[in-house]
Amino acid sequence: KQPLWLQPSGHTGPMAQMVHECMEPVADWAVHDELADTGEQIVDWARCEASTFPIRSIKVPREEGDQHETDQRFPARLRGVCVQGFRVLLANHNALAELGAALTLLDALTVHARSASAGRMSYEELADVTNLAAIVRLVLKCSSNSLSQFLPFVTVEQRVGIGEREGDITQRELQIVNIMNCRVALPSLPAPSQWVATVLQRVEALLGKASVQGESLQHAFQSVHSVTELLVEQIGMTSEFPPRTLAVGACVLGLVTAGVLPLEEVRPKGITLQQWESSLLVRQSRLAQEGGTTDNLPLDADTLALAACCSLEDLRAWAFQTAQTLQDAIF
Repeated sequence: KQPLWLQPSGHTGPMAQMVHECMEPVADWAVHDELADTGEQIVDWARCEASTFPIRSIKVPREEGDQHETDQRFPARLRGVCVQGFRVLLANHNALAELGAALTLLDALTVHARSASAGRMSYEELADVTNLAAIVRLVLKCSSNSLSQFLPFVTVEQRVGIGEREGDITQRELQIVNIMNCRVALPSLPAPSQWVATVLQRVEALLGKASVQGESLQHAFQSVHSVTELLVEQIGMTSEFPPRTLAVGACVLGLVTAGVLPLEEVRPKGITLQQWESSLLVRQSRLAQEGGTTDNLPLDADTLALAACCSLEDLRAWAFQTAQTLQDAIF
C-alpha cells in the first residue's frame, strides 16, 4: 500500500510534481521503501521552506527613491562577524557541530526581519552579539543532543563578556520565536547539511551499497559535505537561494569536484559557451581530471535528481546558481 503522501489527490503544482520526482519505478522493494520514507521527509521540508524562506519584495529607502529588494544576503564583512561570533559561543558549549543550524536560523530570521512587517531590522542589529547569543540558545535547546550536555547559557555568556545582557538575550529569544512563528529548528527549518545527508542517503540507496566501492563513495560524499560547509559559512541563504537549493547545488559541485559526476550532464540550457567554460563547475572538473581523482561510479545526473526529488532542469539550474554565487564571492 502506498503512503498517504504518494496516493493520488487530484492536486497539481510544485508539491505534486515533487512527489512524482521523489518516486520512480524501483525493482528492489527495500530501496522503494527507503525512497518513500526519505521522499516524504523531503516533501515535508520543502513545504516548510516555502514559509521560512518566502520570496518577498521589500522596500529599502535610497536617496533616489524606494527600491525593491528580494535578495537578503548579509554583507560579507558582517557575515564574517556572525560566523566568528557563533564559533566563539558554540566552542564554549563544545557544540561547533551546530554552526550550520545557527547560520540557517540567522539567514531565515534575516529574510523575515528585513521585511516591512517586521520593522526592517538592520544587518548590524542582526549581527549584534545579543542576537547571536539568542540564536545559539534556541539552536541548543532544539538540538538532538540533551541540553544537559552543554554548559549553562549564563556561564558561557559571562565567560565571553556578555553576562550583563542576560535579560536582553532572553527578550531577543522570544522576539525571534515570534518573528519566525516558532519555525526555528527541525522539522520546520532543516539546515543544508541535513538536506545533503538525506539526498546522499537516497543516492546510496539508488546505487546499491554492494555495487559501488565504499571508499570512493565516502570520499565523494566528504567532498559534498566540505562544499556545503563552505557555502553555508561564506555565502548563506536567502529567499532566492534557500537551503534546499544550496544543498542540491553543493551535491553537484562536490560530486563534480570529486570526479564522480559527469560534467556534461549538469550543464543547464540557455547559458552561453563562454558562461559555461568560465564557471566554477568546469574549473573543478578539470582539476579533478588533472589530479587523477576521477572514479567510475555508476552515478549520473538523472540518479542525483531523483535522489534530490527535483527535475533534471532544476538540478542543473541550482548547481549553476550555486557555483556562480560561490565564484562571485571568492574570486
